[in-house]
Amino acid sequence: MSPVTRSSARLVTALATTLVVAGGVTLSATTSAAADPADDLTGSLTALPPGVLTAVGSLGSLIPGTPNEPTEPVGTPEAPVLPSVANSRDMAGPGYASSHGIGRFIRGFFYRSGDFGALSPADKAKMNDLGVYTIYDLRTPTEVSAAPDVVPNATDRVSIPIGVGDLTGVAETLTTPEQARAYMQDMYRKFVTDPGATAGFGQLLNDTSSRRSIVHCTNGKDRTGWAAALVQSIAGVSRATIEQDYLLSDDYLEADIEDQLAEITATQGAQAAAVAEQLLRADPSYIAAAFDAVEQHYGTIANYIRDGLQVTETNEDLIRLNATE
Repeated sequence: MSPVTRSSARLVTALATTLVVAGGVTLSATTSAAADPADDLTGSLTALPPGVLTAVGSLGSLIPGTPNEPTEPVGTPEAPVLPSVANSRDMAGPGYASSHGIGRFIRGFFYRSGDFGALSPADKAKMNDLGVYTIYDLRTPTEVSAAPDVVPNATDRVSIPIGVGDLTGVAETLTTPEQARAYMQDMYRKFVTDPGATAGFGQLLNDTSSRRSIVHCTNGKDRTGWAAALVQSIAGVSRATIEQDYLLSDDYLEADIEDQLAEITATQGAQAAAVAEQLLRADPSYIAAAFDAVEQHYGTIANYIRDGLQVTETNEDLIRLNATE
């Protein structure tokens, strides 16, 4: 059974365990190995006055990584970074345009994906080659127990659970695609308004600022999609590009989604599959709902990151330092 099929089987059982709703979030941090070697390079930088870091240059050039040259336009998915890990890709895409530095979000420092339950030996070695020493897991304990991450040696796993539930049971109350889309839009708003989610995303950004890392949830679409949008925003990527990048999850997960919908159709009928499709796919209105909530409650994404997520100026500078050149 392929990694994608294994993921499909888990999600059919729970009708999208990766999706979170409202409520508190318990934050915890666990490590499985030694500290990130990049910490030695960045620790002294955190003592610099705010605003100075952006002038230093790219730390990414000090650590082995993937080539930074832009290769393809937004909308054309590249091969997965880790073939055994669903939806695994660079947050920089092919090298997205940035409003910082010389105008480019460089590749090879911030990654995103689905869970690591089926990480292959070859991809373990590839993670070491990429210099990725930290995995951030945004899943709940229930999700983790269903598919524990396979963590390479010398790699930390940091747990930041975001969410208190899944769609098991709740999905049965959604009877039309319209209801399902409204449910998803509300969930994305809660990424911004729920205190637990706010604390979780803030912890993630403050912690990942100086670490070559990969962020994941179950399929890497919703919680991970918003986390990537935040890193990209700090890196100076335009909202239009962020939204296009978010929609690429459908391309990376297409075979998985089709398998799930076929099974739901066979076991529960076409109407249930039509409802489930709204839960499983990325939709422009979902990420727009999160951005709209930011504007409603904070005015700008910069205010939200600073005042809502409590990301320090130093850590914002570190993210830009590592993400742009």
